[in-house]
Amino acid sequence: MDIIDLHIHTECSDGSLKISDLSSFAKENNIKVLSITDHDNVDAYSLLNKEYSSDLNYKIIPGVEITTEHNNSIIHLLGYGMDINNKEFNMLIRQIKLSFATQMTAVLRKLRNRGIVFEDEKQWVIKGLDKLAVYLVERGYFDNTEAFFYDIFYCEGKRVLQRKKPKSRDVIEAVNKAGGFVSLAHPVIISNNLSEIEELIIELKSLGLSAVECYHPLQSNNYNEYIAITKRHNLLITGGSDFHDSNSIEYLENIKKWGYSFEILGEVFDQCWNNRNISR
Repeated sequence: MDIIDLHIHTECSDGSLKISDLSSFAKENNIKVLSITDHDNVDAYSLLNKEYSSDLNYKIIPGVEITTEHNNSIIHLLGYGMDINNKEFNMLIRQIKLSFATQMTAVLRKLRNRGIVFEDEKQWVIKGLDKLAVYLVERGYFDNTEAFFYDIFYCEGKRVLQRKKPKSRDVIEAVNKAGGFVSLAHPVIISNNLSEIEELIIELKSLGLSAVECYHPLQSNNYNEYIAITKRHNLLITGGSDFHDSNSIEYLENIKKWGYSFEILGEVFDQCWNNRNISR
């Protein structure tokens, strides 16, 4: 079965998949259409276009996963098919990167004050907090990643290090203006209450949301319920493995089990094709 995977992370955010290994990864897993949806950046596409564009054995839909603020809650939005060179979209990504770099600078400063020093601090701005936490736990600086985040980000139970996140409205607007569309990522992480999720979907649709990620490994037991909600509001269905590293292999197997085929996600593929923001 030819597979579509619209949720893959690489070394350009918190994944381990190297851009140079993307073609072999796609071939091994029979993936014919994929989207790299790294967190808050589209750097992977610059690397692809520069180094490996002639080696592609799959079609690729430009993508990104952006952490946003919506009604004082955090939700992740997946952008697809946008022109990654669009001026307004690039401005959004630059603002997010600046916000993250500012936060990481504060984190590294706190670590330095504790005698934890890195030769190359800039690498962690790219790799991200999750990889930094794992690195420090593996070297015995913290008991676990939860201890790292609590110790560094909180003081007397109150969060003292914050990162300014873009509003969901602004992200949806920027992606749409860049010729793409937005899908709500893994709604089960937001809430297990389907009524709450449906209310959120209605709100986001009024802001320009076009799709919902119904197929996700964490929703394997009730993905049909997400499909029903999505169809009820005439939105597109998206899905993907949310692949990060070798621990995500089971997630890829779920794709094959559910049959993420061209028949299921073909409407998304067609929309991106019509927008022409997809490699042929």
